[in-house]
Amino acid sequence: MKALSILLHDGPQTAGSLMARLAVTSGAVTGVINRLEDHRLARRQADPRDGRKVVVTVDLAGLAARENVYLSIGAAFDRLHATYSTQELRFLTRHLEASIEITRQETAALNRARDSPARDLRRRP
Repeated sequence: MKALSILLHDGPQTAGSLMARLAVTSGAVTGVINRLEDHRLARRQADPRDGRKVVVTVDLAGLAARENVYLSIGAAFDRLHATYSTQELRFLTRHLEASIEITRQETAALNRARDSPARDLRRRP
């Protein structure tokens, strides 16, 4: 699913690019691409700039022909949302947006601390 997500969001990728982004070996990425092709979710094409490379693209027709497995969860959330007032939904939206922003900020701070050269010198009580 991660490979398909990359292809959907970022467009066609070389097998090498997918390999790097998925952090897998060349053999593993070949297996991923094979499975995507077997399920008609992706296609291999020769790279027009370098015939030695393969470009992987989403098979939109194959993807569209598949059953949408997310319809039921969408309907379940629609039913849940129908139980809330507009005011409650606005509150939930504000709360979730603020929670996401806090998580981003705190994650960035943790990453900065992790990457800091003084990291080993800091001690927590």
